[in-house]
Amino acid sequence: MKYEYMYETTNELSNQIYELRTALINTGLKEGLLSTNTLEISRQLDTCLNKYQILTNPSSYKRKRSK
Repeated sequence: MKYEYMYETTNELSNQIYELRTALINTGLKEGLLSTNTLEISRQLDTCLNKYQILTNPSSYKRKRSK
């Protein structure tokens, strides 16, 4: 199960994060926390959260990366 989205704004990315969180909870409850699908959705959510952090606070990202 792969959720692929394209987003142009932080609002669209925020919506994607909400959908992935919902999918993660539902999949975790149905298939277990260690199922392949749950882990894949979790990885996708992590990626989106990282992108959101970079988009909303790029200076914070640059400081952490340059250390």
